[in-house]
Amino acid sequence: MTKSTPILGEFKPSAMGVFHETNYKMQERYYGKREDAKAHYFRDWIPKQHEDFYNKLPFTVLATADDADDLWVSVVTGEPGKKFMSATPTDVTFVGLDKMAANDDPLFKSMKPKRPMGMLGIELHTRRRNRLNGVIELNSSGEYKIGGPILSFGNCPQYITERKWKFKPQSARAPAKITSLSTSLSKQQQALISAATTMFIGTGHPATGIDASHRGGPIGFVRVVDAHTIMWPDFPGNHMLKSLGNIEANGKLGVWFGDFVSGSVIQMTGKGRIVWGNSEEGRKEAKALRDAAISTETARFPDNFNWVVFRAEKIVERSDALAVQWDLRDDYVDLEVTRIEQETKDIKSFYLSRSSTKPNSNRKREGQDQKGLTAPIPGQYLPIFVNPSTHAYVRGDNSKPLDRTYTISGYSDKHYRLTIKRVRRGKVSNFFHDEVKEGTVIQSRDPQGHFVLQNVVSEHNTRQAETPDQVVFISAGIGITPVLSILRDLVTKVEADPKTFPTPPSIMWVYGTQGPEALPRTLHKEVSTLVSRYRKVGGKAIQLTQFSQYTPEKLREATFSPSEAEDVRTGRMTAQGLKQWLKDKGIASKTSHFYVCGPTGFMGMLSTALEGCENVFTETFGPSAAAPRT
Repeated sequence: MTKSTPILGEFKPSAMGVFHETNYKMQERYYGKREDAKAHYFRDWIPKQHEDFYNKLPFTVLATADDADDLWVSVVTGEPGKKFMSATPTDVTFVGLDKMAANDDPLFKSMKPKRPMGMLGIELHTRRRNRLNGVIELNSSGEYKIGGPILSFGNCPQYITERKWKFKPQSARAPAKITSLSTSLSKQQQALISAATTMFIGTGHPATGIDASHRGGPIGFVRVVDAHTIMWPDFPGNHMLKSLGNIEANGKLGVWFGDFVSGSVIQMTGKGRIVWGNSEEGRKEAKALRDAAISTETARFPDNFNWVVFRAEKIVERSDALAVQWDLRDDYVDLEVTRIEQETKDIKSFYLSRSSTKPNSNRKREGQDQKGLTAPIPGQYLPIFVNPSTHAYVRGDNSKPLDRTYTISGYSDKHYRLTIKRVRRGKVSNFFHDEVKEGTVIQSRDPQGHFVLQNVVSEHNTRQAETPDQVVFISAGIGITPVLSILRDLVTKVEADPKTFPTPPSIMWVYGTQGPEALPRTLHKEVSTLVSRYRKVGGKAIQLTQFSQYTPEKLREATFSPSEAEDVRTGRMTAQGLKQWLKDKGIASKTSHFYVCGPTGFMGMLSTALEGCENVFTETFGPSAAAPRT
């Protein structure tokens, strides 16, 4: 971290830019190039789509600096049923905020004209978010607004946990008040932070103004180091590195946590530093996070993330300060198993639909389709919750609820399909295989996960980027499930909009398993069908299946018929063999995209085979993980 640079003292609105020099240096270090601001749709006006978005939001996240140049973040809300924000192409006005804002909120006390301010508009039920940077102004009526010059841009929805939220108006709450002013975290505050799934941060730089941003993950993604220090993983997202660049440049950081049940909030300001993921300290922290994983979702964090270590200098806790509330218990829905298919001896596919028998099955959340299912982004997983009080099979010594995450291998508006492999001594996977029948009701939360189609023109991607010339899908065993979903997503997009893909990227499908008897039949057939469909719309597609425990002679005796485009090989897949095969097929290591999923041993082999490849997106599972997917 460089020497702290004053934000307010050197901020010049007329010179506010998109990136500063530290942003660029970090982009070069992390991605090997400087990002083009135009590729991220940065605008100096608010587009109509964002206007409409802001105009219907009942709350937003704001960040600014106080007189001491310390950063503060807060969630500010309007009144239920009343318009809170009024957006135009040049500014956003907060209707009535001057009368409603709490005087004990350190952010509100810092809101002074001509100061830089960052805003994050977020819809928790759809995971959509947009950001706006600008300058604080007062209109003729004395209302606060963010005005020019402004910087408007969209943001990716990764790591936002969907929530069913509700308003608790001021009339139903006690008056907000400060309950604690300190420089260290109490045990109760540490517990709140450790249980958080959502946090907001504020960062800034005199050349670019102030940014308000979201960080999220499963319970346990924020680690309390001691009474003064917390840390969290900062995942690769949209290649901008605006927040990380600000932290690297001056270390100034504002942090916000909320208890969305009681309405209490913790606001902190202090200094942050970055721990690079490829450093010894970064690898140590990644291992510690997995070893201490509270949930299997935490254990599935990607490998290539950095860390932000934050040391608090001022801590403010306020009670009854949050009107936006939710209860984690409201996040679970009841899904009924409507069909089961035996794929192999150890693999079954389960089709889950909204339950028609449970009382809470009629709750329909915003963002769900007409059947009550939230549409996943292909490649995501479904968090499953198994309660021992309901299912005696999983009852153990402590009888605590068990959570697992299984990839959604298929989806329609009527069901999710989960393809689950039986794991030896795996309590939940064996429960599915031995006890679950048609009619069994399972609790789940909405789809989550980051292993999705990247850098291809898509409604899920806010970053404009060139579609790669080649896309390679590599998986083994049950790792086929998320990779198949991503393949289906790409094929469907090309079929639906051929004008966007005048030259569709070439597809290479590589799958390894023990033999034909271990091949998930329904999923393998779907791969062959997708490859055939892709070739019919002008795309090039090659399918390779490798049976590790078969010889050519044994395979000839087996009742296995490959598809027209399928190349079948025998013997164990090796790094050198795969590397040569990819070379023979003309795969460009620098520009191709690789989607890889499998057990840890397989992934270790692939790290050697794909050495030097730049766009590798991975997901790992298996018994060597800290919290296995069982």
